[in-house]
Amino acid sequence: GQSHAMDVSDCIGETGALAMGYAFLSGEAKAAIKVSLPVLQREYGFKKMHFWGKIKGMAGDYLVAQGITHSVKDASKQFFWCTDGASWAQMLEPDAASREACAKINPAALLTGDPAFQYTVPRSAPPAEEGGEEEE
Repeated sequence: GQSHAMDVSDCIGETGALAMGYAFLSGEAKAAIKVSLPVLQREYGFKKMHFWGKIKGMAGDYLVAQGITHSVKDASKQFFWCTDGASWAQMLEPDAASREACAKINPAALLTGDPAFQYTVPRSAPPAEEGGEEEE
């Protein structure tokens, strides 16, 4: 295939980010994205690579990108995140247990901006023993 330099504007998805003109990104992040997304696209063999946007955290923000392996109709999408525009990590599809745990997180909880932070969720109460006394 033919290779070409990808401008940051080529990486933007169809989000409000395009209309905002990247005003929400630092110069360092713009430069890092301009270099890193084409590399990510080549490494994973994506047909298209888009910068999806920024998610604000209390102490730091998360940048999100999306790679598409096929046509839009038959799209297989993979998402990536980073905090610096350069060191991308793939977001894995959550399993049923992870989805259940995430549903228990207080919806008002803010993202910390610390990728190492782990939310704690209440454990499910064990099923009541049969034949025990019931409260009225």
